Amino acid sequence: QQLCDISSFAGGTWLPSGDILLAQFGSANARLFRVADQGGVPVEVARQIGNESATAYVGPTWLPGAGRFLYLGWSVTMGERALYAGSLDGSPPVRLVASDSVGAYAEPGFLLFVRASTLFAQRFDASSLEVSGEPTRVADDVAINNLTGRASFAVSQTGVLAYRTAGGAQNVSDLAWLDRTGKAIGTVGDARTYYQ
Repeated sequence: QQLCDISSFAGGTWLPSGDILLAQFGSANARLFRVADQGGVPVEVARQIGNESATAYVGPTWLPGAGRFLYLGWSVTMGERALYAGSLDGSPPVRLVASDSVGAYAEPGFLLFVRASTLFAQRFDASSLEVSGEPTRVADDVAINNLTGRASFAVSQTGVLAYRTAGGAQNVSDLAWLDRTGKAIGTVGDARTYYQ
C-alpha cells in the first residue's frame, strides 16, 4: 500500500494512534514526518534546530507515554551523533546521550545504544526524558554500519536482547578483479573494510 511520496527513507515506527512516524534522509536538513497509516500528505513533526550538528534524523522508534519518540541525530562525523527524544506536540527535542547508532528503549526503563562498537544500556525515565547513572557495557564488538548509523541489535518488550558481533577480521576483504568466468585475476590495494 502506498503511503506517501518522500525523497528517501531512513526508518520509521508505527504509532499507537495508527499513524506512522518516518525519517527522510538526504534532505537539505534533518526532518521527521508523520503520515496516516491509510496514506496521505506527510506532516513535519521535527526539524533540525540551531547549531545542531545532525545532518539527518535516522531510525525513529516509539517511546512509552504520550506522543514521544526516540531517534538518532546522524552526522558524518561519528563523535557528533546523539540520541534525541522528540515529541509530537512540537516541543524542542531533548538530547539524551552520545551514540554512534540508532538506539532502542527497553523496559523497565533503559536506553540501548552503541559507542565505539560497544553496546551500552543506561537508565532512562521515558516520562521525564531524563538519563541517569553511568552506562553499563552489555556487549563488545557489535556490528554497526557507519554509513547509516544502524547497529546489529534489537530488544523485545519482554527484555530479550539479540545482537550480532562484527566478527573482527570477517569484515576485512579484498577488492578483486575477476574474469568473465569468475576466476580471480588480481587485487586492488590492501585488504580492508569496503562498502558497495
